[in-house]
Amino acid sequence: RQPFRPNDTVEIEGDQGKVIRLTSRATILLSFDGNHIRIPNSTVYKARIVNLATEN
Repeated sequence: RQPFRPNDTVEIEGDQGKVIRLTSRATILLSFDGNHIRIPNSTVYKARIVNLATEN
């Protein structure tokens, strides 16, 4: 089960942003100020993840 999907807004290890891409090596977020944040999946697997997406 995935804790998040593309287009969800998440916080991972203190970095917040919209998930724009999931690859076999990293999760890429687009931060609120427009920067791309690449988080290695080895970090994501161990991290506390907060999914800020709201249900419609």
